[in-house]
Amino acid sequence: MTMENQPTPPQMNPPELTPAENKSKFLHYLPYVILPLLGGVVVFVAMNFYKPKETTTPTPTVNQKTQTPPVTETPLPITQPKAGDISVNWLSEPVKVNPLTIGLSVKDPNAWEGIKVDDLYAVYQVGAVTNAPFQNDKFYVIARACLGPCGSFYYRVVDDRGKQGLVLLANLSNEVDQSDKVFFVESSQYDIPALRFPAKLSVQRAGISLSFEAEDFSPATMFKDYIERGNWNQSTQKYTARNLKSDIRHPQYGILYEETDDGYFIARLPDGTLKLYRLQFPFSLSDDDKTGFLVQSAKLSLRLTNSDTFTANYTPISPRVCPPREYDVQKGIESKIKKSGTIDSAGDFYELSDSNDPMYTEIYQSFYNPNKISYATFLADHPFVFWKDVLGRWFRLRNAKFYPAVETECGYFDSVL
Repeated sequence: MTMENQPTPPQMNPPELTPAENKSKFLHYLPYVILPLLGGVVVFVAMNFYKPKETTTPTPTVNQKTQTPPVTETPLPITQPKAGDISVNWLSEPVKVNPLTIGLSVKDPNAWEGIKVDDLYAVYQVGAVTNAPFQNDKFYVIARACLGPCGSFYYRVVDDRGKQGLVLLANLSNEVDQSDKVFFVESSQYDIPALRFPAKLSVQRAGISLSFEAEDFSPATMFKDYIERGNWNQSTQKYTARNLKSDIRHPQYGILYEETDDGYFIARLPDGTLKLYRLQFPFSLSDDDKTGFLVQSAKLSLRLTNSDTFTANYTPISPRVCPPREYDVQKGIESKIKKSGTIDSAGDFYELSDSNDPMYTEIYQSFYNPNKISYATFLADHPFVFWKDVLGRWFRLRNAKFYPAVETECGYFDSVL
């Protein structure tokens, strides 16, 4: 410790003397004044008669209640922003702007002939930064199309052209196309915590605790576009909007929109993009490629009403060529099913009442030649069962043995969030 850090000692003031002490002090020196006048006898009498009494110096007492308590440092709150965190004043809805207004153009040497800048970029102003070093700068989400049979990917950009240029936030964006590097100053220094929705969410609804977990894949697309362009209607040659329910709300992250046809949930991020979730099942899904393809399934023990037990891997996921995954949600089947037993930790399960139901025969005829497996054996393997979740939705759980070998990769780009 240096001298500059040493505490300053308290200043000591001379003690005040009482009248008796003043008199004593005066008489002590009196002989030296009168000695020349009165002589030795007078001096002797004066010194002995007024000799001061010996006293002890009192020990000062300290009032313990008035002592300054030791200083304790209060730890910084864990929510304090980290260096590089950006805060944004979000618009209620993204505003689409012309790519040319922020300097984007078609520079891809491999671009299709005649491609327009609007075909390549969709630019959305989604807010303005509220803190340094980009305070008041506009914030954009750029959906960048790929040239081929694939979707789009994201750039998240701060418009700081007065200083640095268009700053692309690399850790919140997909990999930059080589031809676009000329437009941006790439930086991985900055982050936006408000866009980092957690991997797990819990919500209380009607006295029931619901747990959600993030899907493995969320498409890089704007929430509004994803909702409005849900399904392609072959007869009308137009898109139809997705069927949504919006009765589940998280107190911090907003509404979790249920896609009622496909069974997953959609959270709208503050910048107008999205993140997909699924309601957690009472059984754990994991990757299983034992059957020659990749599908998430759970090993279930079916306890039949006749006291037998049948164990196999089952999946609630529908066969699909491209992500995002769809769940095998069934509607209006109550009149067709009967209780067949229970699943450990998951409750009752049901099966079709009619063993010749087209739902059975379709799977049997599509994937199994009667010469290789008999229909009776097919039914004995419980090719699928029905199970109801806490929201009252019926899922068809398919025995992974009878799951079709479909491709699980597509040209769509996964959101980095």
